[in-house]
Amino acid sequence: MAADARRRMGEQEFEVYAEGNTLRRVERITVPKENEQQRKKTINVQARKNRARAMELTAVHAAVLMTATLVISIFCCRLLLLQSQVIRIKKDIRQTQAMITEYRTLSDSLEDSMKLSLDLDYVYRVATQKLGMVYPTEEQVIRFDRTELEYVRQFEEIPIAD
Repeated sequence: MAADARRRMGEQEFEVYAEGNTLRRVERITVPKENEQQRKKTINVQARKNRARAMELTAVHAAVLMTATLVISIFCCRLLLLQSQVIRIKKDIRQTQAMITEYRTLSDSLEDSMKLSLDLDYVYRVATQKLGMVYPTEEQVIRFDRTELEYVRQFEEIPIAD
C-alpha cells in the first residue's frame, strides 16, 4: 500500500543489491519521478535553440562554403583536364607503338633482303641462272698498271699493259 502511495506522488521504488559473496539483505530506495511535462518542455526548448543555431548561416559560414565549393570545383576541372591529357597521351603511345612495330617489320625485311644480296652464293646463282652471266675469259680481261695513284678516275684514259 505504501508503494501505491509513492507511485501516485511521482516516486519510483528500486531494489538495490549489495555485491559480495553473501547477501544479507535487500535495500529498497525511492527515487522521485521526474515530471514528464517539465522534462519534455526543457528538451523542446533546448532542441529549438539548437535547431535555430544550426540553421543560422552567417557571412563567415557562407564565405567558407563558397571558398570550399570554388576550390573543389577547380580541383575537379583540373582532374578532368589531366584525365583527358592522359587519355590523349595513351592514344599517342599506342599509335607510336604501332608505327614502331610497322617500321621494325619493314627493317627486318630489308635486313633479310640485304643479307641475301650479300650472300655470294645467292649472287652467283642469280647472275648465272636468271641473268645468264658467265665468267669472263682470259682474252676479255684487260690488265693495267697504275702505281702513282691508289684509285682510278672514271673519265681518265686507262693505260693498257702489254
